[in-house]
Amino acid sequence: MRAPKPPSETLHCCGVKTYHDWLNSHFATANLGPPELGLGSGNIGRVPHSCCNSLGISEDGENCGVSYNKLPLVTYEPYLNTHGCLDAVYNRFYHNLDIVIGLAVGIGCFQLMGMVLTILLCCCIDEKQKQMRSEPY
Repeated sequence: MRAPKPPSETLHCCGVKTYHDWLNSHFATANLGPPELGLGSGNIGRVPHSCCNSLGISEDGENCGVSYNKLPLVTYEPYLNTHGCLDAVYNRFYHNLDIVIGLAVGIGCFQLMGMVLTILLCCCIDEKQKQMRSEPY
């Protein structure tokens, strides 16, 4: 069984607002080299493999994104999903809003029905107890 794909891969996005969000992260700067070489600072860093578009995956395979630490990240832009995941998630949610509203209304109706049935059950139990008390032994 395979692990589910990360949202950045299924939504074709990278970072929160853009792929540049990864430049100052620990992932981008870890084990890149001495700071005096400029690695891991400024605009040099790497991104996760899930940020790569189909061109990047076909050209670099599994090394796409994680090996992008030799040149400024802008150099690798044709191989990356450039728009952020915040907008992608918002757009996906907005386009499926009718489904979300339908599910919310359905769940709300189901819970309301459960509360009504619970009240009816309590009333029936109370009536049975009153009948049992009033009947002679």
